[in-house]
Amino acid sequence: MSEDDRPFVTKRATFALDAVDEGTTGDEMSDGVGTLDAVGESSDGIAEEITASGDDAECPLCGVSLPVEDPPMCPNCGAPF
Repeated sequence: MSEDDRPFVTKRATFALDAVDEGTTGDEMSDGVGTLDAVGESSDGIAEEITASGDDAECPLCGVSLPVEDPPMCPNCGAPF
């Protein structure tokens, strides 16, 4: 670990240790975001979005209509899709 990395690692380690000391689980800290239950509940909608026709696709970040035949990148904001 370089000297430049130390502040970041120290901050993250302190956060993790404080959570363990308080007895807080990851589920409590995230309000369910990213938990297995949350992923399971939203997987049907995610699968529909992935398999949906790209004809009417919009960029999830800026809302611009995405072209079907161009590279998988938003022409407005550059987000990958």
